Amino acid sequence: MKTRALALVLSAFGLSLSALADDGQVLSEIHHANQGEIQLAELATSRSLNPAVVDYARKLIKDHTAADQKTLALAKQEKIPVKKLPMTPEETADKRKLSNLSSDAFDEEFNKVMISDHKKVIGQLSEAEQTVSDPKVKSLIASLLPTLHHHYDIAMNLESRETGMA
Repeated sequence: MKTRALALVLSAFGLSLSALADDGQVLSEIHHANQGEIQLAELATSRSLNPAVVDYARKLIKDHTAADQKTLALAKQEKIPVKKLPMTPEETADKRKLSNLSSDAFDEEFNKVMISDHKKVIGQLSEAEQTVSDPKVKSLIASLLPTLHHHYDIAMNLESRETGMA
């Protein structure tokens, strides 16, 4: 059942479980996710008026930049090619929607996207950690998951505050 649920999530990203077993694909997906989170967080630093959301966005930029540097360094060290992946329709829609919002409406939607994105990536990487062949890629994933969980927890706390204020 868990494998079926993950397969459905991955299919939304145009991936399959077998695709994630490939170390190059995994590193490409990690790179893609990092770049997407950085872009959305940069948007948040200019669109949000909420200091807590801006602080969160800055943390996302810092952490995902560091994660991306680790990812690309490992790929180079292990001679694993990292492909530039196109944005999914969902990613394009999220970015377009966020680009047209500001202030409280932006904060609410940005937080929803961060919760959804981090939940999806945590699921993908948890499964990939079990299927990749390179022990260094497994180690990278293991090092990234706690930070992703922390980002998810922050977003959930921000959502609780927004809901409590409404």
